[in-house]
Amino acid sequence: MSLAQIENEPQTREDKAWFDFNHEDLHRRTNDYLAPITTTLDSFVMDPFDPFNQTTVLQHQAMHAALDAVLNTPSYDMTTLNWQDPDSRSNWISNNYQSHQGYAQLTGVD
Repeated sequence: MSLAQIENEPQTREDKAWFDFNHEDLHRRTNDYLAPITTTLDSFVMDPFDPFNQTTVLQHQAMHAALDAVLNTPSYDMTTLNWQDPDSRSNWISNNYQSHQGYAQLTGVD
């Protein structure tokens, strides 16, 4: 259920809260799944995810870069997020979802 919850752009505060919770949950569970084979995965608090905080955005990118390296999956630059721009936000949601979809296909964590 978590993966499906991050596929679409949140429209309300409740949607955003649900997105944030599920997004962090996916990161945590993917890291837990990979823990026996790697120690290179950092974990940061992503719930709530603050798209206006550059530190949070960079930490999120670092988590994806580490997962991409371990799983040999395509990387997306998600540091150029402008949450107020609908196109930027939509692209970020799509790239983030595609990343997690790739992780799920390789790990079974969804």
